[in-house]
This record gives sequence, C-alpha cells and structure tokens, in this order.
Amino acid sequence: MRSVLDLDRVAADDAQVGGKARNLAKLRAAGLPCPAGVVVPAAALATGNWRSELEDACARLRAPLAVRSSASIEDLSSGAAPGLFASILEVAPDAVAEAVEAVATSARGVAVRSYCLLRNIDPEAVAMSVVIQEQVTDVLATGVLYTRPPSRPDAPTLVVDIEHSDDGPWAGERARDGSGAPVPLPPAAWQQLVDHALAAERAIGAEQGADVEWVIDRSNQVWLAQARPIVHGEEMRPAPIELFQFSHGDDREWSWDVTHNPDPLSPAQAGLVDRVGAIGAGFEMRVVGGYLYTAPSATPAPGAELPDSAGAITRFFTDEIVPAVDAQLAAFERGSEPPLGAALSAYDQVVGLYGRRVAPTLRAGRQPLQQFLAAHSPEANLSQSMTALLATRSDRHLAARIRRVAAGDESIDSLLAYAAPMAPAWDVAAPTFAEDPAPILEAIAAERQRSDKRRPDDTREADAQAFRVRASLDGADERAFESALARAREAHELGETDDHVFFRAQAVVRRALLAVARRWQLERPTDIFYAKLDWVLEHESSPHCPEDFGRLVATARAVRDQQQTTSMPLSFRAGRPRKPRSRGAGLGWRGIGCGGRARGPVLKVRDLGSLREPAHGRVVLARSLSPSLLFQVAGAAALVSIYGGPLGHGAAMARELGLACVVQCHGAWEALADGDDVWVDGDAGLVVPAPD
Repeated sequence: MRSVLDLDRVAADDAQVGGKARNLAKLRAAGLPCPAGVVVPAAALATGNWRSELEDACARLRAPLAVRSSASIEDLSSGAAPGLFASILEVAPDAVAEAVEAVATSARGVAVRSYCLLRNIDPEAVAMSVVIQEQVTDVLATGVLYTRPPSRPDAPTLVVDIEHSDDGPWAGERARDGSGAPVPLPPAAWQQLVDHALAAERAIGAEQGADVEWVIDRSNQVWLAQARPIVHGEEMRPAPIELFQFSHGDDREWSWDVTHNPDPLSPAQAGLVDRVGAIGAGFEMRVVGGYLYTAPSATPAPGAELPDSAGAITRFFTDEIVPAVDAQLAAFERGSEPPLGAALSAYDQVVGLYGRRVAPTLRAGRQPLQQFLAAHSPEANLSQSMTALLATRSDRHLAARIRRVAAGDESIDSLLAYAAPMAPAWDVAAPTFAEDPAPILEAIAAERQRSDKRRPDDTREADAQAFRVRASLDGADERAFESALARAREAHELGETDDHVFFRAQAVVRRALLAVARRWQLERPTDIFYAKLDWVLEHESSPHCPEDFGRLVATARAVRDQQQTTSMPLSFRAGRPRKPRSRGAGLGWRGIGCGGRARGPVLKVRDLGSLREPAHGRVVLARSLSPSLLFQVAGAAALVSIYGGPLGHGAAMARELGLACVVQCHGAWEALADGDDVWVDGDAGLVVPAPD
C-alpha cells in the first residue's frame, strides 16, 4: 500500500483517508476548481513510513502548501467536527513533514476528546489522515457559502459569509441561483462561486446542503478549498398565523413573556394561566402556541389610595398582604399534602389578592414619579428614565442573598428556607429548590471562588440619574421629585417580593399534583404535569391511574416537542405578528442568529485559553468563537460572540452540539457583566436582558 495518495486517485468510498480527503477527491473528479494535493492515510501515519514518499509527492506541488486534517469523524453528514483539528498554512516544502506531525497530533487534543464525549464517540477510535494541498495565493476574498440555510434545508436560498476582502467582512442570504441584491464581490466571480458551490453540493452528495469554503484570487478565479455536508440544527418552524386570529379587532399588543417564560409551558402551568388569565392587575395573560403572552387589560385596572408617608407601601405589604398570603398557604406548606382542589383554590385566592390589592398599590407607588417626569422632562424617554432611576440594587433579589451567604453575612439554612418554594423556571413542572438545592449551592460556591468581586454599581448609576434630574429643579419641584422618587423606589423594591409570593402559591399546587402522582403510582411522577389541570382535578379521587392517562401524556409531550421547534414572534397585534425592533428599550442586543434558544447568567470569556468559572448553564459571551473553546464550555446554555460569522466554525459547532448561538452581537460585550441574566434567541438573533 502506498503511504501517500494523490487526491485524484482517492476512491469515493475510501474509508482510510478521512472525510475531508474523500470530499476533496470528489470535487476534483467532478472537474471543479479545487487545488491539487495528496493525502497521507491514517494507517501510513501510524507506521511512520511516509516521509520519503511525501517528499517526492510534494516536489510535484506548487508552494506554498496547506497542511490540513482529514479525521475519520470529520466532514461527515452525521457530524462535521468543524475546526477542531489543526490546519497549517504557508508551509514550505522542507517543513511539510513537521507540519504533518503537528496536524496528526491535534487528534489527541482536549477539545477533540470533549467533542467525542459529547457526541458519544470513543476518542481512541479517531483515525487521523493528513491532506497536503497547494495554497491559493494573491487572494482577493475568502469565505464560506452554505448552499442551504442552517436549520432550514428546504429553504430556496443560500447563505454567504465573506470573511476577508478589500471591502471588509459581510454576510447575507440570497436566492439559490445567486440573484437578489448585489453581493460585495465582482459579479462574474459571484456567479461563478454560486455555480461551483451548487455543483459541489451535488458532487459530494450533500442532500441537505453543502458547507463550502472558497477563495477568490485577484484574477477573479474561484477556488473551492473544501466542501462538506451541512449538519443542521433543529429546524424552527414559523408560528402558524392562525394562532393569532383571536386578536383580530383588538388593538392591544400581546407580548411574549420571554424574560420569565422563554420555553413552552407544561399543560399544568397552562392550566394555571387559564384560571387566572385576567387577574385585575392591569394586564391579561394568554397561552398562545404553548407560550405565555400578556397584554394590557381591556378594562381599567383598579386604583389604590396610599397614605403620603415614608414606608407606607412597605407597611401595607408587611401588615396586610403577608398575613393574608400566609392564611391561604402556610397550612399547605407545612402540613400534609393538600388536595388538588384546595391547592388550586388557595392559588386562585393569592393571585386574586395580587390583582386586587398588590398590583394597584405598586402601580400607585410608581405613578407620581411617572407623572412628574412626564411633566418636567417631556422630551425624555419615560420608560428609560424610570428604568435608570429605579435601577438600585435590591437586597430582596435571590442573587443578592447568594452573595451575602458567600460573604458570610447570611446562613445557608436561612437562604435555603427562603428559596425553598422557588424554582429555576416559572412552571409548576420545574422542581423547586427545596427538592433540588444544587443550583443554589453551586451558585454560592461559584460566588466564593470569584477572584474579582467587583460588580457594576447599579445604585451609583441610579443616583447619578437622580442628580441630573435635580440639577434642573428648584424649591417645591425638587421636594416633589424627592417624594415621588422615594415612593417609586419603595414600590420597586417590594415588586421583587411578589415573585416570591407567586412561587409559594405555585409550589403548593406542585405538592398537590405530585401527591396525585404518588397515589396513582406513576413510574415517572413528572408525567402528572403533562395532563391538563382540569382533567387531573376531575380524576383526582380515583385510587388508580385512569386508563387513558398514558395516551394523554404521550400526546402532550409530543405537542410540546413541536412547540419547542416553533419560532414565536416577540409580539403580535390585530392578528398579525410584529417584527422586532433592532434596538428598542429593554429589547437587548441584535446579532446574527445561528439557531437555538436558552436563558442563563452571562460568563464573559476574555481569554480563550482558560475560564475563571464553570460554564455549566451559563451564557458564554466571547469576543469570538473558536472550536478550541469547546472543551471549556461543555454544558453551557448558549454562546454569544461579538465577531465571527454565522457560517464559521464556532457557529457550526454550536449548531452541532445543540447550543443556542448569536454571533456579531455588537454592544453586548460592553453592556453585559458576569452574572447578568439574559435570554438568547438564536432564531431571531437577539440577546434579551432577563429579570435578576
């Protein structure tokens, strides 16, 4: 067996040379402009008897040379392993042997091992071949072209990402024949690139589309550096327009509660929403396609009268609301498991109390400041001004209490008791922290390990904004502003507490549902959350699991799986989805989406070589994405980068591993800090701030 094979002599099904070499051979066999080259098969590399033969082969190639990997797990339709292995460019003929050894060694890297473990591949079974090709010189432009859009293989479009050119980087989507708005490339070269890329798709048999790396030299000649099948992420379907028909004739804007509920609700949680859709708090809730949407109430919200004295809102909450909530929930929290009917009745009472008493009081607390700002600063954005003035750090936040425990200022037992009814998601199907305190304990441990304890001082920014307002006032106006500001901040502070009240009521319902699951001896107790709430209530007294329960749950889980692949609009009005603004108040940061959706705290990666904290469950924010980052971000919720293209290795890796990803998200690096809670929509290309 020869130790070095010419690419023109590699068979289409030759398993010994790896995916990249086979695809390159197919391109050349189809007559496409792919640079000439050779490959050293894995078996030859293992024997070491390849050097003299390689020297003779390279003498027939034009320098400089590109030395690239062709691993057994690389560039396949089942997985591309993009960018994991080494590639070395500008190699002189007398340095090829050393470059081949370096590329071969990259198969044993930490990133490769992590990728294999995540894909359930035996790392020891990876066989590495190495390709040596002529490198294109005098380059005009380089980039990547996907013959079908990521996650949309049936779409009649292609996507091009120009990584380098005289005009700078550029990315866009065009028709499959290349028509549409001009692309910043010479027109003849652009059409030639499209034609060659589509031919490459056919040549390598990539039925779901081809990922083509290309180079254009200054004579406008297009070269295909490589082509491989696209590994698509989960395809997101546009939401059926029928979902929004109920709002025809309704001029209210229905907004997705994306910061609290980015995922489809369980049937049990949807049932809770249906019970209290209109709670008299100034807004209505509705489940649309499995997702929670809210709109201003169609009827006037109740008002509230407050004494004009400091601490009036706090006293109202402490003296009236807390005892009323305790009267409804305390017995169910401490005693035996409540019947479902009784738990739902208590839930209704607590939510009704919020709508009738708490929400109007908090609204009345904020209203004087809103009216003052509208009268004295009519040119300012009211929403932004209120946000800036009220952005003080609250000791009521769970995150603040975690920091106090880490600093030794509060006991873990006290924190766990407070967090017991809370959960990582606003869904009755989510286990409470009493059931699984691990996320709280991990957060405390991570906080204690922080080398940099400094955090953005929100209170300082809020005080600076207040100072700017005061500077334009005098006398009675300044006193009126101080009074309105104090009351609004008190209302804002207590607004953080109502989340805890809702969690308490939700946890009581969860206890009752799990009690039914135990009585029915369900093999998987969490199935109870996938039956409709009214149905469970109707059958609660049954000593045995009803016969049709399994069918109902299987159907509900399948429906939820479908809902998770539906791309929902951020808002809709009068039966029509509304396109999101690119940079609206509170909307966040826009980039190029690469698929997926997730929520989590930010972890900024300044040095790709090491992470200061575990990435598990975090939204990793980096200036750029590199496959070498992979082994550090295993278990991350999402990846966000400031630079890089949607077709780059980092984005391709995110899709392959099922991570939500947004690239070219300018402004996020400067605006976000470690620990900031964000929601990443890799379909819309948005990173949205979430509540603390």
